[in-house]
Amino acid sequence: MIRVRHILLYLLSGLLTLLAGEMYLRIAGICEQSDVEYVDGLGKMLRPNHSMVRFSEGFAITSSNGHRHLGPDRPQVRARSSVRIALLGDSFIEGYQVHDRHHLRYVLESELSLKRPSVQIEVLNFGRSNFDLGNMYAYDQGFVQEFSPDITLFFLSLDDLSIEYADPLLPSTRLVNEQLNFSSNSDSAYFHAFQRSSWLLRHSHLFYFLNKARHRLQSVSLWTILTGKGQSHSPQQEDHSSDFSPLTFHILGELSSDHQIVWRDLRPPPAILTDWLTAHNRSFVDLSPFLQQLERDSFSPYYWPATRKEGHWNQQAHQAIGAYLAKELVDHLP
Repeated sequence: MIRVRHILLYLLSGLLTLLAGEMYLRIAGICEQSDVEYVDGLGKMLRPNHSMVRFSEGFAITSSNGHRHLGPDRPQVRARSSVRIALLGDSFIEGYQVHDRHHLRYVLESELSLKRPSVQIEVLNFGRSNFDLGNMYAYDQGFVQEFSPDITLFFLSLDDLSIEYADPLLPSTRLVNEQLNFSSNSDSAYFHAFQRSSWLLRHSHLFYFLNKARHRLQSVSLWTILTGKGQSHSPQQEDHSSDFSPLTFHILGELSSDHQIVWRDLRPPPAILTDWLTAHNRSFVDLSPFLQQLERDSFSPYYWPATRKEGHWNQQAHQAIGAYLAKELVDHLP
């Protein structure tokens, strides 16, 4: 009887500890719940109207809007008097490291509004972590175009062209019999595992915290986590394959004149891409000379003084890139 009582007390104390941890994380705001959920036909999407606090290379408080993307909530049906620009890309465009008022989206919108005061300019941020070209195109066709953008900017780097699909539950593009098909891989074991844990990830701060810690341990050593010491690699300097599949150029060939490519990499675009763009009379914005000039003459676009590490674009870079793109795009507005 005493042993049973001890077991019950042990279980009760464990439960109370978990509840205390949950309440602490919830009140302190140092860890949140999952910001994504699965949407049929579109795969993983941001939860609507979900606030997020990010401590990564930088610090940012941001939120998704009612239409499941970042930035101000704009109606899907735009006003005839407005010009709408959609931004598509990976975590560099998602920009969880900065507040929206410092994001290139805000700067681009503000600068274009000054240059074209007679037109209502709207810039929408559809950037998503782990996106490559195949994810971007599927997301664009299945979701972004519902907002009727006049211009859609695809921000690409070398690794985006390889199309490796890091997350199988993101919308993806497949080439089947020379036709592009879209899917979100909802029949996989990974999908069923995600769905089983999804409710807890979306409602429990503690469970989400432990899950993030598990993923973190899979990518870096415990010593690096505990001491903060370890080799840091800048995302733009990682080595990626330059072997591009037929799918890459099939997608590029399907992009309309309303779609423009922005090369966001510090490294120059590969010759195979620039040759293709020239042969098909497609214009694009190459940010690599501008980023290299910033690094030589002004500041590193990737360095974060707070953590003393390189990573995604910092606040200064977002502001400089937003202003630069406004100069490049102003003459292309409808």
